[in-house]
This record gives sequence, structure tokens and C-alpha cells, in this order.
Amino acid sequence: MDTYLDVVPASRTLLTNERLFLAWYNLTYGTAYTAANINTMPVPPKGSPESRIGFFDDSYAANYGDNGRFHAPNDRFRFLTWLHNRNTILQVEGGVGNNAFGKMPGAIIEAHEFRTTVLNMRHGNYSRWSNFVYNEANVTTPVTFPASSKERVPPYTGPTKTAIFDPVYDGRTGLEYFRDRLGYRLVLREAKASEWVEQNGVLRFEGKIQNVGFGNVVNRKNVSVILKPKAGSDFYIALTNLDARDWLTDEGGNGRPDNTAAWRDLNFSVKMSELGSVPPGDYDIYLKINDPKEQSANKRCIQFANHDIWNASLGANLIGSTKVVP
Repeated sequence: MDTYLDVVPASRTLLTNERLFLAWYNLTYGTAYTAANINTMPVPPKGSPESRIGFFDDSYAANYGDNGRFHAPNDRFRFLTWLHNRNTILQVEGGVGNNAFGKMPGAIIEAHEFRTTVLNMRHGNYSRWSNFVYNEANVTTPVTFPASSKERVPPYTGPTKTAIFDPVYDGRTGLEYFRDRLGYRLVLREAKASEWVEQNGVLRFEGKIQNVGFGNVVNRKNVSVILKPKAGSDFYIALTNLDARDWLTDEGGNGRPDNTAAWRDLNFSVKMSELGSVPPGDYDIYLKINDPKEQSANKRCIQFANHDIWNASLGANLIGSTKVVP
């Protein structure tokens, strides 16, 4: 694990499993955490070695014991608490089972808590999700989870939870909703740019963004502003001080558009000199988000979920317009 952390760039998240992580953590910090108290581990400080480690597992919802991946009864809930607090990546094989964890809306509730990022569809009966009609009545049906691995069939006696209905997906399938919320999903909610800016002035932007996905951005990103003339192919780019990892999803899983408490600030100021020598004229403003080590011009950039704002050639999102004046 130490070698893994040393040789892989710090901007990347690494994947391991629960048991290997516990062994490494205890050796590194002189602690004695086990599966029985994993939920009491401290939240990893930002930039720490442990903050770079995500989780990989098999059989996402095959059964309560997750096919032996957890050590004892109730470990699933302790593990879920630990993983949620870590705010990292969960990548799993699939294994959608015929139980409270695999069927909707229970699968939606757990995905928000696990911050599920990737699922492999080779295994598991995903028709349970594609046949699920995503409407308010179905989504908000309370779900009672097992209290232990001994409760293989309902009625269960564990915690009862309720998912939050998002009207944007009303009438669609549960699989569509789940697919679109794996990892992060960023929606631009407000955008206010300087109406005009002097060539030697400062370009200012104030906006709001909402992450409606199950998880958050966990790898460091470059967030750059681009000025592109409305007439012409040239463009001018400068790095901002925005950190995409700050655009956190709602802790309760509420991705509704009216949940303004989950709208995150998208404010920045950039000196025009940092953009280069920008001629006077009318410009569109784009936001480009990509990996610091990305070498291509427009690949692997983050696309917002809004319609008709993506510029594929720039790999950037249209967020406003301004006029540059002498």
C-alpha cells in the first residue's frame, strides 16, 4: 500500500478492499480497528494518504453478508457508515439481489449512502431496476432493511428508510435514474457574469452548481475559464482557484432542483492578463474541468448535465457571455 501511494500521482484515488485497508491503516497509525468498530474511524483529513483510498468489492447487493466480504452480522451497516464518511469511490461488481438492498427503492437509498460510483452489469438481475417505474408513489415507499445476516426473507426488523423522489425522472425507469447518478452529476443552477470587462480588468463570475449524483468528485481537477469570441475560432484560457471537490452532493440524497440548500458556490475572479492579450469584442464564457495531467485538448473533461451548453471541441461548458472593452 505504501508503494502504491508513492508511485501513483497524488491526484488519483486508489482502490483496495476493507480488509487490506484495515491492515494498512492499523500498521501505519498504530491503531486496532476491526470490522466491529470500523464505523468509528476518523474522517480522513484532506490530503492525507488514507483520503486517497477508495473501495472495491464484489456482489453489491447479493445478500446481507455480501457473500462473505463482511466479517460478521451487522457489518454492512458499519461498513456503510465508514465508507460514507470517507467520501470516496465505491466500485463494485454488481450482484443485484432479490432483497432490500438489490430491489428499488432500497437500492437508491443505499447508493446515496455508499456514494456508488461504478457498477459492472455482467452480474445481477438489472431488470429489477429497468422494470421499476420511477414515480413518487414507488420511490417514497418506506424500506425496512435486515437487522442481521440471519434475516434472509422479509419481514425485516432493521432500520426503515425512505428515498427522496426527484420529479425530473418521473415516469422513467429506475435503471435510468440509477445510471445517471453513478458518481457525481453536476447541474449549473445560476450564472451571473460581468456584462463587460476592460482588457486590463478582472473578469468576475458568480454562480451556483448542484451535484445531484450519488457521490462527489474525489480526484483533484483543473478548473479553467475560457473566453471564446462569438465570431472566430481563437480562444483564451486561464486557471481558476475553484476546487471541484467542494461541489458536494446532498448528504440526505436530495437532488431535487428546489433543494437550494445543496446549491454550491461557483464564484471566481480572473485577471484578464492571465488570459493573455484578449482583443475587444463579444465573447462566450466556458468552464473547463479536467485532470491536471490530461494532455489532450478536450478529452476526459467533465460535462454538466444541462442541455445545450457543452462544447465538445473545447471540452468545456458554456456558462455565460461578456463584452471585452478597451
